[in-house]
Amino acid sequence: MWVKTIFGFLVTAHCCFLLSCTLQINDSHPENGSDELSITANYCGPKFLCHLTGHCVFYSWVCDNVSDCIGGEDEANCETNVCPEGYHRCNQTGQCVPYKWICEGSFMCPGHSGPLPCANYTCPLGKFKCTSGRCIPNYLICDGDPDCDDGSDETEQMCAIYCSSSTGKYLCAGGRKCISTMSQCDLIYDCPQMDDEYNCSID
Repeated sequence: MWVKTIFGFLVTAHCCFLLSCTLQINDSHPENGSDELSITANYCGPKFLCHLTGHCVFYSWVCDNVSDCIGGEDEANCETNVCPEGYHRCNQTGQCVPYKWICEGSFMCPGHSGPLPCANYTCPLGKFKCTSGRCIPNYLICDGDPDCDDGSDETEQMCAIYCSSSTGKYLCAGGRKCISTMSQCDLIYDCPQMDDEYNCSID
């Protein structure tokens, strides 16, 4: 905390290691006759405000069963708390979780069942959106191993679209796996039926 007098105003700031502040400005000589003019501004932005100390914590720390605010304010009212935009509320715990953790990562809310809350989530460039809504890196499409929960990255239809010479890919026989065209005719069998080493010219 620091206290300074600026242009006749007493300014008190409470800052913490999480780079948040509560600023209070007191005018001891207001013209309107009141004893004190107090303006408080909280710079939490998209974070959760701990009212007792005036510092901020990440919303993902709210209702995570660990008290981060003095007095445990961030762990109160978890049955009825509301998460801000960009966060999903876990029904069982009330924790606010960034959609990115769920839709691009492997985080699952405790007790979760049913579809992922990713229907309206847009995968970033370079990632493929599974039918379930989860995003996986493009290089995992048609690699012979299902990476989507529902296997939608390994279907014949997807592989026929994704694996072509125009994308630098070779579709293995069977239509379920593709490899880089650079891996053809390299004396290493990469396709399940070894067709990546067929019809190779010998210079």
